[in-house]
Amino acid sequence: MAVDAGTQLRPPVEPNGVSEMTSLLRTTLSSLPRSDRRDALEDLVVAQFRDLLLITDDEELGLATSYFDLGLTSLRLTEIKQRLETALDIGIDATVLFNQPTIDDLVTHLTDLLSANGAGQPDPALS
Repeated sequence: MAVDAGTQLRPPVEPNGVSEMTSLLRTTLSSLPRSDRRDALEDLVVAQFRDLLLITDDEELGLATSYFDLGLTSLRLTEIKQRLETALDIGIDATVLFNQPTIDDLVTHLTDLLSANGAGQPDPALS
């Protein structure tokens, strides 16, 4: 099961501070087994990289290629970090992006992070 990552990642925020999409994404992720959760996260992360790198779906995006070899700058990487934090309602330590510098590594980290936090729960560090 894949999450439709093509939808807008910054929808209007509801009065309680959580967007409807973020809430739906958390609910969807929490209901998935770990392997499916990883696949859904990969779809979401890849969509963000494709969007910022202007790569179409029929162009190859190396999941094991360094962000910088893909053409990202540290500024663009920070933008992806912020998009993912908003979409997933979690905090992502910036050092993770540099210590685990591939899409595949980032997806693994996010899967572990969401499993540790409970995918349906917001990160207490962001509260």
